[in-house]
Amino acid sequence: MANCNKWITGCNSCVNKKAYPTSWLIDNSRRNWNQKKYLFNAVKNLTIIVPCNWLSNNIKNSFLKTYPIVTINNGIDTSVFKPTDSDIRIRYGIGNKKLILGVASVWEERKGLRFFNEINKIYSDKYQIVLIGVNKKQKKELSDSIIAILRTNDTKELAQWYTTADVFVNPTLEDNYPT
Repeated sequence: MANCNKWITGCNSCVNKKAYPTSWLIDNSRRNWNQKKYLFNAVKNLTIIVPCNWLSNNIKNSFLKTYPIVTINNGIDTSVFKPTDSDIRIRYGIGNKKLILGVASVWEERKGLRFFNEINKIYSDKYQIVLIGVNKKQKKELSDSIIAILRTNDTKELAQWYTTADVFVNPTLEDNYPT
């Protein structure tokens, strides 16, 4: 997290150069910001669709503030994400432990991955933590007692995990409207 508001008036001296858009040697943040401002403001008929009011309010502070903004919250396919039978507890050897589930498409600092290791230190004998969406490096870094599953696009499997979980934990520090 950059914790930066330079996007409002113009980026420069970026503290987060290694994030998108990446600048390895030369800080391109000012040029990138100016180019985006020019290109987006060149569009004559633009409506901005966002998933939450927080993002809508942020856009109202940006160079996009003259465009209409419509909030459409992310939806959930209830034909897939509904109570679903599974043998997950048997397959993963979870048994009767309470299952704590965390899911992210990309686990990074702002998603709160570190909190699961802290929870695990306190409750590993009573609870089973399952994290879905980790990468190979993160999987190696997590405690062996945490079940770490690489990113999946298998919605049926995700529905089974959500059904099996006793609690879903979303310790995100910053997000725009997670579902």
